[in-house]
Amino acid sequence: MKKTIFLLIIFVSLPLFCEKLLSDQQNVDSSTPGQMETQSLLGDRHYKLTGFGGVCNTVNSDMTFFGAKGALVVNERFVLGVQSMNLVHPHDVSDMEGVDPERNEGEIDIRYGGALLGAHFFQKKLFNLSVTSIIGGGSLDITKDHDSDFNSSVFFLIEPTVIGYVNLTRWARAGAGLSYKYTKGIDIQGITDDSFRKMSMVLTIDFGKF
Repeated sequence: MKKTIFLLIIFVSLPLFCEKLLSDQQNVDSSTPGQMETQSLLGDRHYKLTGFGGVCNTVNSDMTFFGAKGALVVNERFVLGVQSMNLVHPHDVSDMEGVDPERNEGEIDIRYGGALLGAHFFQKKLFNLSVTSIIGGGSLDITKDHDSDFNSSVFFLIEPTVIGYVNLTRWARAGAGLSYKYTKGIDIQGITDDSFRKMSMVLTIDFGKF
């Protein structure tokens, strides 16, 4: 699991790192030997930081989640933040896909969240696009007999998301898109990861400096 998270962080950070290397190389090529400056990983480049916060909703054939997010945007492109989601209302175990209703009962409550990483494109345009992913984990709780019996399962989650936005004002935008939940570690009362690995529709509204 740690190796997967490490590789994903490298993948998301690679465009920024490559852009930096190319910029440094251009500066070296344009300098005379007597004017060459000491190179460094971050250099003297000025980074522009903006940010946003918002609420979002994901819906599929089985479940509806609602949550909040907040992030910094580096150079109007790279998104670095956090996001948290919760099941809108308790869900009967017997309604879950692949579960035997005669052998399983109780209500499910699910919450998850983690780092929000990705990129935003054409942020200043009327219509723009984001490609992000939540990398983190969550918990699935099952209660029976009015909380007298309680079971819980924790899981790892990656949720890549593509959202198309329209800027409503200079500080507000609304978007819609698709996400896919990939979970690892759910195995409780006949409920497995296969019950959650599916596409969802995403609706969101963000507020901030774009």
